Amino acid sequence: MKVCLDLNPGDSVWFMYKNAAVCGTVQKSRYGKFRSNVDQKSIIESETYTVFIGNKEIGIYQRKELFRTKEELINSL
Repeated sequence: MKVCLDLNPGDSVWFMYKNAAVCGTVQKSRYGKFRSNVDQKSIIESETYTVFIGNKEIGIYQRKELFRTKEELINSL
């Protein structure tokens, strides 16, 4: 199975960090598909990205928390 993720390592993204809009770089991406532990019938798909600012890892974010432009981030608030 081949999955095409929306963001790739090296892409710049905007996100909220410590109550401020900041720009970082995607360093790693991860995709997972598994059964829900709650009802064992639902299938959960997870797309996460490890984001860095400079050489410092800031955290792991879901796709819905990352934006390609600052304007998109501001409009989502």
